[in-house]
Amino acid sequence: MTEYVTMPDPVQPEKYILAERVVFSSLADFLHMDLFRGLMHGNVPRRCHNCRKFFLLQNGYDVRHCTRIAPGETKRTCRQVGAHNKQADRDSKTPVQIEYENTYNRLKKRKARGKISTDEWNALVARAQDIREQAQRGGLSGLSLCNSRLITQVVQVLQQIQPQHDLQWIQRIMGLFSTIRSI
Repeated sequence: MTEYVTMPDPVQPEKYILAERVVFSSLADFLHMDLFRGLMHGNVPRRCHNCRKFFLLQNGYDVRHCTRIAPGETKRTCRQVGAHNKQADRDSKTPVQIEYENTYNRLKKRKARGKISTDEWNALVARAQDIREQAQRGGLSGLSLCNSRLITQVVQVLQQIQPQHDLQWIQRIMGLFSTIRSI
């Protein structure tokens, strides 16, 4: 039960303040209200990706690891261990994987913003997957991968400059770059 009552101010007893008085029928009711009050103030519970214990997100920061000492460690926190693991994951990726992830994320953002349609997105992602598979099989060298990336970037710039209906001009530029790529 919630009610609002007047009571003397604890700092200045000659003034009165309006206070909220809550009566709980059980401990579960108190914990329920406390959880939602915390959520209202931006304290969200989250499970640590390292030690799997819960901690509170504060001030809207989106962190994935708590500040407790990590399991099996004496000094390093879960946040420090998580940062180390994240860097190790980045270091273990090949340039082909990194380029594919960058391309996929760039296409995903364009689709979300409405710059490309779903059909265009599907076609471009399929093309990126084909290039990734070809590079992983050894069909593309590092130089040809760089050239294909350069061609893709130039075509994207040309598509922004030229109207969409002037595809013949873009195809001529593509032909020019395909001859450069074969050199």
